[in-house]
Amino acid sequence: MRTIALLSSIGLLILASCGDADPLDSGAASMSGGSSGMMSGGGTTGDGEATGESPTSSGGSMTGSATGGDPTTAATSATGGDSGGEPVGPPAVAYLTRNAMGQIYPDDVADEAAICPAGWAYLGGSSYSAVCMSDGPGTVVMLTRDAMGRIYPDDVMNEAELCPAGWAYLGGTGYNAVCHLGEVKAAAYLTRDAMGQIYPDDVAEEAALCPAGWQYVGGSGYSAVCVSAAPRSILNLTRDAQGQTYPEDVAEEAALCPAGWDYLGGTGYNAVCAGAGGLAVAYVTRDTQGQTYPEDLAQEALLCPDRWDYHGGTGYAAACSQMSAQAVISLTRNTMGQIYPDDVAEEAAICPASWGYLGGNAWSAVCPSRPAGPWGGSWSPSPPLTVLWMSGKPTRSGDATAPWGSR
Repeated sequence: MRTIALLSSIGLLILASCGDADPLDSGAASMSGGSSGMMSGGGTTGDGEATGESPTSSGGSMTGSATGGDPTTAATSATGGDSGGEPVGPPAVAYLTRNAMGQIYPDDVADEAAICPAGWAYLGGSSYSAVCMSDGPGTVVMLTRDAMGRIYPDDVMNEAELCPAGWAYLGGTGYNAVCHLGEVKAAAYLTRDAMGQIYPDDVAEEAALCPAGWQYVGGSGYSAVCVSAAPRSILNLTRDAQGQTYPEDVAEEAALCPAGWDYLGGTGYNAVCAGAGGLAVAYVTRDTQGQTYPEDLAQEALLCPDRWDYHGGTGYAAACSQMSAQAVISLTRNTMGQIYPDDVAEEAAICPASWGYLGGNAWSAVCPSRPAGPWGGSWSPSPPLTVLWMSGKPTRSGDATAPWGSR
C-alpha cells in the first residue's frame, strides 16, 4: 500500500502540472501562493452549489480534531472575509499522502482527516492525497531534495530536514516533503530557465534555473523550485489565448505568456509565467454543465466561468484566473469519502459546503473557497459528467488507469 501510494502521488503531481509535460521532464506540479495548486499545478491547477455536507458536521470522525475547524471560517479568515478588511492572500492548501509522523491512511490512521496537520481543515481527497487547508494565508512547496541537493533517506535522517529554514514540515506526498511558509509568495517549478538552459547540461548549479530575485529552495523531480520575494500568480501554458503553441506558431516560448506576465522559463511542454499577485487560478477541462471543448463548445475560452479570464491552456485544460483571494482545490472525493457519480448525483457535491464549483479537470471537481467579495462562479448544479477523451468512469482514486494521455 505504501509503495502504491508513493507511485500514485507522483502521478498526481504530474497530472496537476496539466498534462502536456513529459513526466520525466516536468518533475512536479506548480503550486503557488496565489493558487492552490495543483495543481496547481502544473499544477498548479470548481463551483456550483456545493451540495455536500459541511466538512465539520459530516462524517463525524472524518474531520475530528485534525481538521481544526470549518473550512469556510478558515477561508474567510485568510481572505479578510466579511470584516471588510483587505484580502491578505488565499489560505494555504496542501495535498498530503502522509502526515508529519509518516503515517498514511488507512494503514496507520482510521480517518483520512488525521493526515492533515493540527489546525488545518480537511476538505476531502484527491487520488491518494488528503486535501488540507490552513486557517491563514501562506505558501506550500514540494521538495524531493533541499537546496544542498540532499535527499531523504539517503542524506538526511528526517524528511523534515528537506524543508528550508523557517518553513514548517507538514508531511509528504510521493517522494516529496511538503513544506509551508506562513507568508504569501509564489513557487515556480522550472526544468529550464528563460534562456532555455537546463541543469546540469548548461548550468553548473540547479539554483541557476531560478529567475533573478527568486529564491532557490531545492528541487522536485527534474524541476528547480523557485520562490518569489513577493506575492505573484503562476500560470503553466502550452498554448496562448489564440491557441498558438511553441515552436509551431511562435518563435519564442515567452510569447505564450499573457501580456504583462513575466516569462520565467519552462517545465515539460509548459511555459511558466508569473503575473501580479492576488489572482485565483483554475485549470478546467469541462465547465459547470459538463461541457468540453471542442466536443460541446466552439471556443476553449468558454470553459472558464463567467467573469474569469481565459489565458490559454495546458494539456486538455483551459487556464482561467480571477482577481480574488480564493483558494482553488481539486477533489475526487468529499469529506465523507463520496465520489461522483457513484455516490452523489452532481459533481458539485464533491466541493465542500459553501464553496463554489468551477467545473472539472479529469476525475476532479475544481472548487474555489468562498471569496471575500463578489465573484463569477456558478452555483448551479451540474448534470452528469461526460468526458469524451477519457476511458472509464470517474472512480475512487487508484481504482482505474490514468485518466488521460499527453497531447
